[in-house]
Amino acid sequence: MTTVAKISISIPQALLAQIEQERAATGQTRSEFFAKVIKLHLKERQEQELDAAYIKAYQECPETEEELAWTEIGLSVFAENPWHEEKKHE
Repeated sequence: MTTVAKISISIPQALLAQIEQERAATGQTRSEFFAKVIKLHLKERQEQELDAAYIKAYQECPETEEELAWTEIGLSVFAENPWHEEKKHE
């Protein structure tokens, strides 16, 4: 069983009205609504951090000329042999 904690927050009335409208439309309790929004925010932030780490690593160690050449070869092979086209049966 998950342990829960109760918290108290202060938000502007106009924002509360929007929240109430949204959660009423979805049938969520306030707790469900806030938990979902916070989880989405944390997931988005984690994805941004991963993107930033990827960019930093790429900047520190970009592709070599040889790797870029292999990429060009691969792209030309795919262009010559489109995998998405169905073969015509005669």
